[in-house]
Parts: sequence; C-alpha cells; structure tokens
Amino acid sequence: MSDLSTEPPAPLRASIRSSTLLWVFLAALAVRLWFCFVAVPQFGIAGGPRTEDFHTSSDGYLELARNLSDHGTFAFAAGASPTTYRAPGYPFVLAGAYRLLGRMEYAVLVVNCLASALSAVIALLIASRFMPAAHRFTAYAVVLMPWSIWYCASSFSDTFLAFTILVYVLLLVQMLQVQSVSKGIVAGVAFAATVLTKAILLPFPFLLLMYALFRRRALIRSTLASLLVGIFLVGAWTYRNFRVSGDFIPVSQGMGFNLLTGTYMIEQSSDAESSFKHGVVRTLEELTRTTGRPHTQDDLRPEGHFDIPSEMDQLCGRLAIAQFRDDPGLLIRKLFWNSVRFWYFASTPERGSLAMLFNVPLVVVGLLGLIRYRHNNDGAFAVLLLFMVFFVGTYSLIIVSGPRLCLPILVLLAPFPGQTIAEAWIGDGTARERARQRQLARERLKRPEQGTV
Repeated sequence: MSDLSTEPPAPLRASIRSSTLLWVFLAALAVRLWFCFVAVPQFGIAGGPRTEDFHTSSDGYLELARNLSDHGTFAFAAGASPTTYRAPGYPFVLAGAYRLLGRMEYAVLVVNCLASALSAVIALLIASRFMPAAHRFTAYAVVLMPWSIWYCASSFSDTFLAFTILVYVLLLVQMLQVQSVSKGIVAGVAFAATVLTKAILLPFPFLLLMYALFRRRALIRSTLASLLVGIFLVGAWTYRNFRVSGDFIPVSQGMGFNLLTGTYMIEQSSDAESSFKHGVVRTLEELTRTTGRPHTQDDLRPEGHFDIPSEMDQLCGRLAIAQFRDDPGLLIRKLFWNSVRFWYFASTPERGSLAMLFNVPLVVVGLLGLIRYRHNNDGAFAVLLLFMVFFVGTYSLIIVSGPRLCLPILVLLAPFPGQTIAEAWIGDGTARERARQRQLARERLKRPEQGTV
C-alpha cells in the first residue's frame, strides 16, 4: 500500500487516496465477516448467535427490531405498549437488515461488521487530518483493532454507536477546518443519528457551543446551526415519546435508574456482572424503603427486558441526586472509580484483566501520538480532547458496566499507536516532514486569524 501522505495546505488536511480507503474498508470487512461467520462457530469462541447471551443480553434490541419489522410497533412484545426505554436508531437499522436477510442473527452480524469496517475507514480519515505522512501501519491498526472485531459478534448497540460517533467526530473536524453553516447542518444530522442510537452525547453540542463562544468565535454560526438541527431531529422522537407516554422523555428513559444503580455498583468491585446485580438489588431495596411497597425484578422487566416505568425512573433519578447532595464525597468517589473502571470493568475478573492489558497501553500511546500532532490541527485537537473527556466523564457519572463502552474512543485513537510503532521500530522517513509541518503550524499561530482555525 502506498504512503498515505500528501502536501497539505494550512490548516493540515492530508488526503488519502480513495483506493486506499477502499482497501481498508474491504480488508476490515473481510476480517470481521470471517471472525463472525467462520472463527466464532468453528473454533467455539464464546459469542455469536449460538450463545444464549447473544439473544438475552441485547437490551431487547432484537425484539424491538423484530416487532418493528413484523408488527410495525416499537415494543418488546407484539401486544405490549410502545416502549420509550430504548433509542430507535439501532433497532430501526436492524429491522431493515432483517427484512432484507430474513434472519435476525444474520442481520445483527452484517450490520455490526459493516459498521465496524466503516469505523476503521473513518478513524483513518480523522487521523489523516493530523498526520502529515501516515504510515501503512496506521491502516493496519484500524483494520486489526481487536475490540472492534470482537464486538461484531455481539448484539449490543456499541459497535453501531461507535460508527455513528466517529462520523459525527469527523464532521466536527471538517467543520473546524471550513466554518460554514452547511457544514454545521450536516454535523447536526450526524449528531442526531448518534443520539438516537444512544443518548450519551445529548448535552455535548451545548458544551461545544460554549467552547466556540470562549475559544473559537469563528465557529459560533456553524456550531449553532449544528445544535439547532440536532435539537429539531431529536425533538421529533421526543415528541413521539410524549405521544405514547404522556411524559417528556428526550430520546429514551432509564437515566434515573442507571444513575442510582451505577452509584450502588461502586460498592461491589470484583466484576461488572456481579456489580450490576448488586446495584439492581440495592436500587430495589431503596425504592421499597422510599415508597413503602415492595419492588421486584418484575417491575423492571415487564416483558423480559428492562422497560422501567417513567415514574419509577424519575424517582430513581431524584434519589440519586439527593444522595449526591447529602454526600458530595460520594459523587467524587463515583467519578473517580468509574473513570478507572471504564477501561477494564468486564463480566469476569479475567476478562477485565485482559481488557486492561490492551486498553490502557492503547489509550496512553494513542493520546501521546495525538498530542504529538496537536499543532497540525489545534482546533480539532481541542475538540477531540473535549469529546473524550465528556464521553468518559458522562459514563462515569451515570454507570460503567463493560469494556464495550470505551469502543468509540479506542477506535478513534487506534491509528496513532500504529503510527508511533511504525516510526519507532521501522521508520518511515517522515520525521523531517513532521518537523517542517510543526514549524509551519507555529508560524500560522503567530499570524492574525483569517477565517481559519
């Protein structure tokens, strides 16, 4: 594969040949399809449709997609009331794939493999905005990123979520380089697609607008356009939630329950599975004590999947906030321990240790690599850092339940360790070019702003 570099104008905008992007996509897709359809069944790997976990631990996404396709209802059972507990993005995509392929397990695997392969391409495109001359190992790193491959055989939404997040981040980087309302509108559509998959980034555009107001005033118009478009599109589903429930529920409910359960989870530290079970038991005990009537697992899973009533979810949220208000140290402890657990907490201690051995070096080396290139695209570097801190901080505030949560950040950072390893062990002749680009970046920072970031 040829070198990925090109002569970039200011700010750095290294382009990658379309043939290279196609090669990366096809290679990544082939690896993921082979893993899901050959390696998992042939070698007895714990995952995929043959395992009960694939069908029962999917947060109900498979049932939602099947009922959407077969009965036209967004509910966990054909005769059940429409749910507001899950976001619609992933189930709607699965429903479309299910109609095309005829089998739900194939729909899940194909959607995940396509999303993961596209994520590899997008991560490479984002990295190219920083690296003046990316080595081919940068492409290998995203193609062979282990967790991105592993979770293709899972029925959770995180592989698809990582794809939507990376699209949104790429469009933000492009918006930073060319400030225009049209760029902001496209970024707003991508934001809506991400939030309608999982609402974790819902407040992020407001934080981005604050960044623009205080640090990058040239971005205000495009950032505001992105915010307004995102609010409009997300608001359409929020209105649907109001129509079916009578409550104001932005995207999906469940944050109150997760907030309270996630606080109790830090009391149990062996593994994510036992910690979550402990958190649920403690939450039910607190609800029983507060309301004076028994609360059981059946209240949480009326159709076999979590579908907590709105009033119960709101009560959990109020109880969690009251705990933080009465004991501010509890909030500090939760943020600290969850920010550590975020990178390793898994269903068993053994899997957690394996996740830590991989995730921590990747994140450290990836961040160091990103920092090395920060002068090539200073505005984009700040926004990427803001996004990562917000993403980890928000999950740490609410709940941390598995290494799949950090998948978007791992895929985003994956190209940078690949580049660092190539330069340290192989050498690719780009040190002089990198030094020249840094000098150009410093000179640009000394000049008056002329509509660039």
